[in-house]
Amino acid sequence: MISGVGALHNEGLVHKDIKTANILINEDMKLVVCDFGLVEKVPENKTITRGGGTPSTWAPEVASKKPFNCSADWWSIGIVIY
Repeated sequence: MISGVGALHNEGLVHKDIKTANILINEDMKLVVCDFGLVEKVPENKTITRGGGTPSTWAPEVASKKPFNCSADWWSIGIVIY
């Protein structure tokens, strides 16, 4: 899961909807991130403001409608792991 989200971030993409329903287990018993319908490109060293996804896994900055970047996905991963 962390590798998959990291790969997205390396391409400058934010998933914006990390939640348990969007984490699958493949035939090799590896976690796979799915549902890329809300993915958005974030220019390098910039932020975005258009949130989306599932409120229960939003980072605080997304919930408060402040600018955010890839770090919001890491918050969501923390919620999923917790």
